[in-house]
Amino acid sequence: MLDSFFTVLRTCRTHCGGTRRTIDHRTDREHACDQRCRAHLCRPLSTSLIRQIHGCLSGALSRAVRWRWISVNPLDQAQRQKSVRYDPCPPTPEHAATIVSEAFADPDWGMYVWLAMTTGARRGELCAIRLNQIDLHSKVLSIRTSIAQDGAETWAKDTKAHQQRRIALLHGEPRLGHALGPSIPGRFMSVAAVSAPERTRSAAPAMSGAR
Repeated sequence: MLDSFFTVLRTCRTHCGGTRRTIDHRTDREHACDQRCRAHLCRPLSTSLIRQIHGCLSGALSRAVRWRWISVNPLDQAQRQKSVRYDPCPPTPEHAATIVSEAFADPDWGMYVWLAMTTGARRGELCAIRLNQIDLHSKVLSIRTSIAQDGAETWAKDTKAHQQRRIALLHGEPRLGHALGPSIPGRFMSVAAVSAPERTRSAAPAMSGAR
């Protein structure tokens, strides 16, 4: 039964069954159809989401077994969806150098792009960087927090791994070391002593869908 349930999720997220729905209406109320009512197109749930559903159900049923509400966990017999192996296609060193050079037409954006390429930090972690996390003398960047976003609201939280990191910067490229200080606009100097954990709500740059 559970395998059939996951098969349905892999087929269509609205459980249309392949034949029951022909039109995706813009509302469930009575209405006159217009261009917003379109022919139904099956959209399966992503593999990642199906694995999360499997994990949630399995954990709940395992707890039920522990509490002796049920004798066995039926999900132990269900086949779990294999995780997707991504095949990224990063830019070549030459292309990356061109991207960074063009980005530095705007020093703020150029520094963001350069830090993303050289540190491998997540975008939420980059948005959470404060001046007191950058040691210009030792050329070390401390990654302590990340910025999460829900609509227009942003806030500081722990990193995804819940661990702080210290990243050495600018080895072999002293010119960028001299450029690091001047590239940071003076309007941020007033928050140099304020770290992300001390700010429950942060006015970080907008990140589409980042959490």
